[in-house]
Amino acid sequence: MNLLRILAWTLILVLVLAIVGYMFKDVNPFTTILPYVGNLTAVILHPVSVNITPTSTKVYVYNQSFEEFYNLGLNTKINATQNLTTIPESKPFLFLERGNDTFSKTILNLLKLDAWHVKPREYQIIVDIANFFNVKPVTNVPNATPTQIRVYDKIITVLPNETAYVLTTFPNNATSRNISVIVLKLKKLNTTHRESLPYVPSSNVTLYNYSWIEDYTLVYGWYSQFDFDVTWDSLSLRMTPTLVITNGTHTEYVNESTIDKYWNLTGKTGTWSYTYEGCYYKGYGPLFHFSFKLVKTDTSMYFEDWTFKTRYLYFEKWNYTFYPLLEVYNGKHPLFAKVLAKSNGTELINHTYNITASPYCYPDYGYCWAYTPFSLSLNSADFTRKIVNYTVTLYDQVSIGNYSVRREYKSLELSYSYEVEGDLPDWNDYSFITIKAKPLKVLLRQSPPWAHDTSVKLNDDYLSKYLLYVESKWINNSITDFLQKINSTRKDFDSYILYSQLGLNIYPTKENYTMLSREALKSLLEKKGNATAVNYLIPLLFGLGNYIHVDNGTLKWYSTGSKFKAHEGYILYTLLEKIPDYYSNYSYIGTGSESRIYLIDLVYQKSPVGVWIWMNQTGYLEPLINPLHDVGERLQFYKGFKNYPFECILASKNITIVEYNMTILKDYLKTAKNYDQFKRFI
Repeated sequence: MNLLRILAWTLILVLVLAIVGYMFKDVNPFTTILPYVGNLTAVILHPVSVNITPTSTKVYVYNQSFEEFYNLGLNTKINATQNLTTIPESKPFLFLERGNDTFSKTILNLLKLDAWHVKPREYQIIVDIANFFNVKPVTNVPNATPTQIRVYDKIITVLPNETAYVLTTFPNNATSRNISVIVLKLKKLNTTHRESLPYVPSSNVTLYNYSWIEDYTLVYGWYSQFDFDVTWDSLSLRMTPTLVITNGTHTEYVNESTIDKYWNLTGKTGTWSYTYEGCYYKGYGPLFHFSFKLVKTDTSMYFEDWTFKTRYLYFEKWNYTFYPLLEVYNGKHPLFAKVLAKSNGTELINHTYNITASPYCYPDYGYCWAYTPFSLSLNSADFTRKIVNYTVTLYDQVSIGNYSVRREYKSLELSYSYEVEGDLPDWNDYSFITIKAKPLKVLLRQSPPWAHDTSVKLNDDYLSKYLLYVESKWINNSITDFLQKINSTRKDFDSYILYSQLGLNIYPTKENYTMLSREALKSLLEKKGNATAVNYLIPLLFGLGNYIHVDNGTLKWYSTGSKFKAHEGYILYTLLEKIPDYYSNYSYIGTGSESRIYLIDLVYQKSPVGVWIWMNQTGYLEPLINPLHDVGERLQFYKGFKNYPFECILASKNITIVEYNMTILKDYLKTAKNYDQFKRFI
């Protein structure tokens, strides 16, 4: 036990500059002793082999303006992975950073989804994320004044609405005295103003339709002028054919060209004949016939044919009226239904109904009843065939932040072919020219089953998850830029060192919380927070800059005078290359190559490097993490961000565990009573 206490309490030295919030010029950042909070004490921190007071430093300050942060969030390109109604409740959709649309466009498009494409729970998640549009910077911190931090030869001013992280690189080798410092100043965010939107509207539809003849138009052929003169020596005809069009009490006469005919019969015998057929209406005809045949001999003259004939056409005017009865669910008042009918691009009907103005609207119960009638009158004399497409579309208008979205639901889609039927009758007979409506498409879209129960209680703060994502991107962008500016030759190691300090700067507390992601965001922006939330936060910060593997399991830590205490959380590993020699005393997991795996345990052991096994008070070895992967197992490491519903995977590697190496701790752990059982992990 004495050795354990010596290692745990007197040899605690860290590689990183991580005293919470500030540094002083004369402090050696590589031998700083960390403060500990209550039971969250260090189990083991390796002794540090580097003891250097730097003589050459460069300090780079990255100021996060709110506009920069906000635009980064608006313009990040993401897309939703799939139809939001096909996913199981236990594993919902993801937003992936691999789309062509920006966050703002994607979210606004998702807010427009109709009820058949997004379930209430997913919709409320989208609404929660859409509150990013309402995020504002903190502008007033009561009773707070700016503070100043001395970073070697620079004075950094930190405003009350900012949080500063001061991170330093390691020297290139044990004899170097050159280091660089990056100061990340994050803006504190106001996320308290959040809007909720009602679930999207939908409807059940019952369609009633009627048709009847409104009136007739009678059309036939005759003449308005007829003069016929016959003598022994001549024959003449003057006739004006006429269409007679009668509709109700109104009659119209449409004359055709007058016909003038003359025949000279002087000194002649024989046969003379004439036939006229004409008078056409809307392509129907002929509707009038006149003919004669005259025979003249030496002694007589007579007609063998003298005929007048006509045809009677009754053109019908039809009215087709539809009465869709809509049973409308959800939506925001006012809620409208738009009726539109088009044929060959020509608009025939355009009418809008205010559904929520219906006397049968019950907003407290989430539904309304309303008729949305529309009708079309068609005269069979006006066309030959017409295809008409009808739609009834529910819509409302919702706003969030500075954005407004029109949400639509197509309740009804109809397509009818109106065709003229009726043939030309025989002479002196009649026929009806009528219109037959033939349905080509009848689609009545009923509400999905989930539209009737939209009470959803979210169990997480999805806006905070997106804000964590944007913060991680900004931090990674800043660290990447910093490493380029200092011409880092071992970017993965330097990135790991910087991110380690970022985590060590956050002060773990025992505060209670309601939502993990919200507490994690608070921890990042205030540099303190619940230990569970900090543990949740660390992989999100690490991932964009380093290859990591994350297990969801159990961690244990040492508390003086008691057994190891277990805590459910995240176990984080990182994969590093180009590791400096002076880092070789730290416990690592070998991969059979130059790459090494390090267990990161910033919260519970309060160290950039954790250990996976230790000796308990009774002298037995006990794993400090579960699962503890065995030699030969393959782990997938990824560089990116995984925090449902956001995911950004930049790269991945599958790495096999070849050995565990506890370095200088081996000799102590070999004294354990059950060493043989766990020696492969030492």
